Amino acid sequence: MNINEILPTKARKFLSELAASIDAIPAQAPSPGSVLVVNIAKREVAATDWITNLETEVLVRSGAIKSVNDAREQALACEAQASLARYIRAVDNAAESAKKPINEIRAKIIALNKSLIARVDAEGNRIGKLVSDFQIAENNRVAAARRLQDAQAHQIERERDQKLLEARTLEQQQAIKDEYVEQIAAVAAPIAPVKAEGQVVREDWTVQVVDIWLLARTMPACVKIEPRLAEIKDLLNQGVKIPGILAEKVTKSTVRLGREREAITV
Repeated sequence: MNINEILPTKARKFLSELAASIDAIPAQAPSPGSVLVVNIAKREVAATDWITNLETEVLVRSGAIKSVNDAREQALACEAQASLARYIRAVDNAAESAKKPINEIRAKIIALNKSLIARVDAEGNRIGKLVSDFQIAENNRVAAARRLQDAQAHQIERERDQKLLEARTLEQQQAIKDEYVEQIAAVAAPIAPVKAEGQVVREDWTVQVVDIWLLARTMPACVKIEPRLAEIKDLLNQGVKIPGILAEKVTKSTVRLGREREAITV
């Protein structure tokens, strides 16, 4: 069956327009100052020569900084540091600009996907519940049948053993054993729940955590704990001693970039 035959009209229209919009995006030559070249139709992303040359330029400038021993060298180092920061910001901004339309399309696809499967998934769960209930009943039936089977086999074995008790010769005993072999085999036939072709039946758990801290203390491998570094640093700045960490105050020098007109395009 063709997928278009079962999709709602609205969904078919959206997918058709989405495919057309992607295929219709022309491959354009990068403009001056562009960082990335994005070709959605070919699913390709590449860096421009401009940003590659800029990378070389800022690395050469920063590589010339070998030491900082006076105010002049500190100023030069901060200028180099600012150039590195501007380069990183340019690349990050370009990447975010490139991802924005793709993320918007992705969000629409995810929303459409959920919309398309919502009712069908609910119907699948409903039928699955019916089948699961039947399988529970089947398991109960099979368990009862096996208990009855065991009781019948035990009764036959008691009758056999009673006759063996009265037998006086090995030949008589062997004849009695042979007599009961088929009876015991008949009641010992395997019993299994009824299954449809391709059906997979398994047991699973539904889990609800009612005390996360008790779970963490008793079964730490079953939880994921992550430190909140910003909150930890804020408490350290207030002079609070925090158990369970090793902290050392270090001095870092960065530069603050002013707001500037964005010259980077994608």
